[in-house]
This record gives sequence, structure tokens and C-alpha cells, in this order.
Amino acid sequence: MTTLLNDVAGSPVLSVALAFLALYPIAMAVVWVVTSVMYAFRREVGDDGSFAAIPDDRLLSVSIIVPAYEEELVLDATLEALHDLDYPDYEVLVVDDASRDRTSDIARAHVARDPRFRLLRKEINEGKAMAMNDAMPLTSGEVIVIVDADARLHRGALRPIVAHFVRLPRVGAVTGNPRVVNRLNLLTELQTLEFTSIVSILRRAQVVWGRILTVSGVISAFRRSALEDVGLFDPSMATEDIDVSWRLQRRFYDIRYEPRALIDMAVPTTWKGLWRQRRRWSTGLVQVLRRHRGVVAHWRNRRHWPVFIETCLSVLWAHTFVVLLGVLGPVPGKRPSRPGGLPIPQRLGHVDLDPVPRTAGDGRLARSPVRPLRGQGTAGGAPLPVGLLAVLLGRHRSLHHPGAVPPQAQRGVAVAHSARAGTDDVAGAAISGLTGPFVPGQHYGFRRNP
Repeated sequence: MTTLLNDVAGSPVLSVALAFLALYPIAMAVVWVVTSVMYAFRREVGDDGSFAAIPDDRLLSVSIIVPAYEEELVLDATLEALHDLDYPDYEVLVVDDASRDRTSDIARAHVARDPRFRLLRKEINEGKAMAMNDAMPLTSGEVIVIVDADARLHRGALRPIVAHFVRLPRVGAVTGNPRVVNRLNLLTELQTLEFTSIVSILRRAQVVWGRILTVSGVISAFRRSALEDVGLFDPSMATEDIDVSWRLQRRFYDIRYEPRALIDMAVPTTWKGLWRQRRRWSTGLVQVLRRHRGVVAHWRNRRHWPVFIETCLSVLWAHTFVVLLGVLGPVPGKRPSRPGGLPIPQRLGHVDLDPVPRTAGDGRLARSPVRPLRGQGTAGGAPLPVGLLAVLLGRHRSLHHPGAVPPQAQRGVAVAHSARAGTDDVAGAAISGLTGPFVPGQHYGFRRNP
């Protein structure tokens, strides 16, 4: 294992991996920002609202499907927001996926209030994809809108969504603009920043690229004929929204992003909940990449290449980060047991090199203290966390063990450290068997590579 790690440390592969780890996010951020600005100038700057201003008699009928499983705490607010939408012709179908709580009772109360509301109650829980597929034959709308049971659709969201289907016959789906409302702690604030900046910019950029990675599972609309053309939703996929997006686009349907279609949603408030959500997203994304890997082999799918390549590189970047975390960051508090140490920073940011064994005045092996990077100080003898940054910038100098313990180290001590002041005590240093002038501060027995 030691040999393998030292081979990796001295290999160009490590330099390439570190460069990729540092530069890829910067490069993609530039691409996202530039293309999203292009989208804004083409479709948002100077928009007078005429695109969504379609007479009521030209609007398509809409069926809103709300799949729900044990959502008694949030379903009432979701359905309440659907009673007064600014749209002339829509219906709402709630699908209770065999919930064991009061989900059905809450839905029945809204069905009694509004004749446009209906309830489908399943006896066996089969997941969100099957719930939506089972609801399709019971709907009549030309546009199918999927709304999560814990999200509240804004009153004016439907008109700008349907405008894409009316004006652009090739559009097969439209994704809306989710906004986080449960800003309760640092974790939810970070997710708010993610959705309002990163996700929003990324979707605008992908529209310019020609293909979108996925519609939003919280709010998405589909042309009924297009959805039926690709076989509805696939229950075998962990993320049916990503899969149906790719199948639609491989059938040459366009997917559009509508930033004015706002919907309020709740995000996980605990690390455990966030981990489960993102693990499911990651699993589903890898499934989609494996299923649709053939897009790179066909010229007619060339508009899908930027999204496919960018997604694969993002997955590779994540794996690179995990691997380098294991290579560059041993468990804190444990020093490497191999002689000479590994000439790369330890604990992801600290230079923690094992010194060369040397003999002290009483004949015992002495260890040199950990030295910080050049130009850095220490507090209480602890090195400053700058090792990884130095490696990324290429400004570090590695110390290598030259092999056997040199004769100079066997015959005496190169530097004597004063126990009182903690500094090099040149006057008190007993140097035996050494030739040439003594250089204060130099640790004899080490070889410094240029």
C-alpha cells in the first residue's frame, strides 16, 4: 500500500486530478453564467408579457395531477392554492397512493367544495410514477401538470406554461420555477441559495445548449400526446422526471423553462433527509446516463451531447473529489507509519511529513517537529491548513526520504533545539563528524528536491 501511495504521489495522474478538481467548477461556472446571460437577453430582457397573453378561447385544457403519499400535514395547503388559479379551464385529480394517514380525508373535503376536484385512492402503494400513470386515463386535459403534494402553485403560473404549448407545437414539456419557503436553518438557507441561483442559472444555460437535463419534479407540464408517445412514466427508474425528460428529447420534443411559473416548495430540514433525497437523485441520474449513453453515437442526437458530456464530467468530478479525499486526507490524529512519509499534504490541508529518523545526543532516535509551509507560521506548534491550497497552486516543495539514514545523522545532531526558548541554539549545538560550515536551521539528513 505504501508503494502504491508513493507511486501515485509522484505520478502526473495526481497533478491532472488536482487540476481537474480545481479548474472544472470554475470553467463550468463561466459557461453557465455566459449562456444564462444569453438566455436572459434573448427571452427576458424587454419582455412585455405578450408571449403569455393568449385569449381564453385559444388556451388548452389543463389537468393537474397531485400524487400524494401520507401528506396529511401539507396537502391541505397545496389543494387550497389550486382552488383559485388564474385559468379558465382546468381540473384537479388527487392520487392517494395507499396512504395510512388522513390524506384521503383531506382530499375528500376539497372534492366536496369544488366540482373540478376529484380523488383517486389506490389500495397498493406503487410509487409516484405508477400513481401518475394510473391517473392519466382519468384526466381529459390536453396539458398534464404535475404538482407535488407539499408545494403551492402560484395563482398566475398556468398561463405562461400553456403559452409554450400553444405557440410552439414542438414543445413536449415545460418546467417551472420552484422557490424554497421553509427557510428554518442553515441547511435550508443553503438549499434556498442553490435553487434561486445555481439551478435557475443552469436551466437557463441548458435551454441555450439545446437540451435540458430534467424538468422539475415539483412542477412540470407535459403535452398529453407527447407523454403518451414516449410511454408515460417509467416506474423502474429512481427519478422518473429525469428519465421522461431524456426520452422526450430523444424523440425530438423541446423542453422549455418558464421562470414565471412560480411554485412554493419545502426542502429537507435535516442532513439525514437531504442525504436520502440527493442519494435518490444521484441513483436516478446514473440510471439515466446508462440507459441513454447511446446519444453520443448518433449525429442526430448531437444537441444532447453538451448536457450528456457535462453531466458525465460532473459525476467524474464528484468521484475524483472522493478519491483525493481518501488519498490526501488520512484520519486526523493518525500519523503515517511509513518511513519518510508521503510527499503530499495530509489531512486535506496540513503538511504533516514524517521526518527522517536521526540520533539525539543520548543515542535515541529523534524526530523533527512538523514544519509548516514556507512563509507560514504556527500557533501552538500546529501547522496552518494551507497544504491543499499550496498543492493546487503548485507552490509547495516536497521532502523525500533519500533512503538509508545518512552517516551525518548517525554521528550527531544537526540542529539542537533549545528547551527553554524553542529556537535553534547554534552555540550549544554539538556537531561531530560533519565537514563544511554549519548552516543554522538546516535539517541535515533530508534532501530537498527543487
